[in-house]
Amino acid sequence: MKYLSAILVIIILWSNCLISQEINPLAHPAEQVMMLANRNYYPIIHQLIEKAESEILIIMYQARTYPEHPEGVNEQLYQDLFNAVDRGVYVEIILDASSWNMGSTFQNLQLANLLREGGVNVLWDPPDVTSHNKMLLIDDDIVVIGSTNWSYYALARNNEISVMVKSPQLYQEVREYYNSIKQHSTYELILDEE
Repeated sequence: MKYLSAILVIIILWSNCLISQEINPLAHPAEQVMMLANRNYYPIIHQLIEKAESEILIIMYQARTYPEHPEGVNEQLYQDLFNAVDRGVYVEIILDASSWNMGSTFQNLQLANLLREGGVNVLWDPPDVTSHNKMLLIDDDIVVIGSTNWSYYALARNNEISVMVKSPQLYQEVREYYNSIKQHSTYELILDEE
C-alpha cells in the first residue's frame, strides 16, 4: 500500500509539472524580482544604471526634460545615462513618435536633443505605431518593465508600478522584442504630413 501511495504521489507531482508547463510555457527562471512602486523607481534605476557594464537599451513612450529644474529626478536620471556613456556603456533609447499626438512627440524631441548631446543613441519608432512601452534592458540579464514613463508626474507624483527581473532567459526574449521594434525605427524623426 505504501508503494502504491508513493507511485500515486509521484504521478500527481509529475502531472502538475506538465500542467504548469502547459499553462505557462514561456515562464523563465529569475534570480531576482523586485517591485519598483512610486518613488521607489528612481533609486533602483539609478543603482542599475550605475552598475551597468556593457549596454542599456530603453523604449520609452513619454520622456520629458525640465531644464528649469536641474535638481529634478528626471535630470538626475539623464545624468546617470550620461555617466554610463562616459564609462563606456552603450546607451540607446527608442522614443515614441506619434503622428496623432504631436505635443507628446515634440516633448520627446526636446529630450532626444539633450540625450544626443550626452552621447546617447536616439531612435524613433514609426509615427503610425504607438510604442507605449516603458522598459529598460541592462547588460545581459536585467529587464525593467512597467507603467513608469520618464516624466515628472510619473517619477514624482503618480501611482506607478514597474518590475525589475534579473533573468538571462527573459532578457533574451525581451531583447528579441526590442530588436523587432528597433528594425522599424529610424535615427531621424519622420512624421507623415497629412
